[in-house]
Amino acid sequence: MNGFLTMLQFNLKLLLRNKGFLCILVILPLFSVLMLNLQLGTEMETGNFDPHSVQETDIGKRLPMSMDHHQLGIMVIDADQSWLADFILQQLADSGTYRIYRFRSDIDNMEDAAAEATAYVNRNTVGAAMYIPPGLEENIRGSKPVDAVYLFKTSDDGRMTLLQESLQATTTSLAALNTATAGKPDAFRELAEDMAAKRPEKELHAFISNNDNNALTDVQANNKSNIGYALAIVSIAFLSTGIFIGSIAVDERQNLIFTRILLTGTHIASYTSIKLILSMLVTLIQVVIMGIGILLFVKVDFGLPSWHFLYFVFGAGLIFNLLSVVISAIFNNLLSASYFCFFVFTVSSLLSGLYFPLESVGELWKRAALLMPAHWVVRCCEMVMLGQSGAYSTFLLIVSGFIVIILSTGYLGIKVRQK
Repeated sequence: MNGFLTMLQFNLKLLLRNKGFLCILVILPLFSVLMLNLQLGTEMETGNFDPHSVQETDIGKRLPMSMDHHQLGIMVIDADQSWLADFILQQLADSGTYRIYRFRSDIDNMEDAAAEATAYVNRNTVGAAMYIPPGLEENIRGSKPVDAVYLFKTSDDGRMTLLQESLQATTTSLAALNTATAGKPDAFRELAEDMAAKRPEKELHAFISNNDNNALTDVQANNKSNIGYALAIVSIAFLSTGIFIGSIAVDERQNLIFTRILLTGTHIASYTSIKLILSMLVTLIQVVIMGIGILLFVKVDFGLPSWHFLYFVFGAGLIFNLLSVVISAIFNNLLSASYFCFFVFTVSSLLSGLYFPLESVGELWKRAALLMPAHWVVRCCEMVMLGQSGAYSTFLLIVSGFIVIILSTGYLGIKVRQK
């Protein structure tokens, strides 16, 4: 027992003397929790956006980055600024399909409007641009009411066709109202406003569906994305610290320290247990550092209690850390082990859906994602957000299975290498 503790203390001292190890141990976990503060959602997600309202903005103001793809963002150059322009834009906003951003302007020609629209769309996350020239009411009453509002094609979004049809239907119906009121301005406005008042109200419920017929709200989807970004960063820390632990094993084998340890009567199981305990301690330290970082730096609700998140992160960290140790022991070369671990991180991050949702990918990709530890962290966090039961027991079984596979593979790999 004394020899066991002596070897454990010796390994810990070697790690703590390594400045690179200390930097990765502290800096990356702290940096990862900052991802939980990201507010990449829209005003609707933060409670300041009415999905049925027309948002006033300025041409020089950048819009917040939108994570919501359910509504098509439209910037509108309103050079008419009349009640009729308000009416048309409100009709579009009431449909719940479009997100309207309007800035009032005195641009009176198509060329300048097109230039402003192109520049604005290139700087912001909107999918379409419109121009309402002066004299809208006169244009509606003219021979071509469909040309009263100009739509610039700024993307290949399929909803552009629907938007164009909506505009044509609105302007055509307004022209019909004008005809019905014999061109009387007051009667025309009264009838248009009466038609809008009688229109049934709609409620917009934005959600993201998964294959289990459950739903995440926009806020939860944004939180899920932030958790994925944080996990991607801290995964690098787990893999890297595992390589540092593996480097000790490599040095011990190359310098014949491992042989001398076995000659003392120490069983190989005890030696393996030391590396396992070391991995658990290092992973626990990183998770504790993340917890401290959440307390100090995370000022928003990221979708689930901190200790739930840290529980899932600890499991994933233990898997990645042990994987690096085993890979280093099998390769017996730190450079090769580092390359392989980077490959593992890249493939795991891409297949796990840390950077993008997996709802739209093929079945083969989804099945491959089930083999990635990070995927199960995100999936179990989603289960907690949705109030589903079994997230913790499921994750515990997944982690146990991964650890058994990693240790068994490492044992077989070392045996084959020795032969």
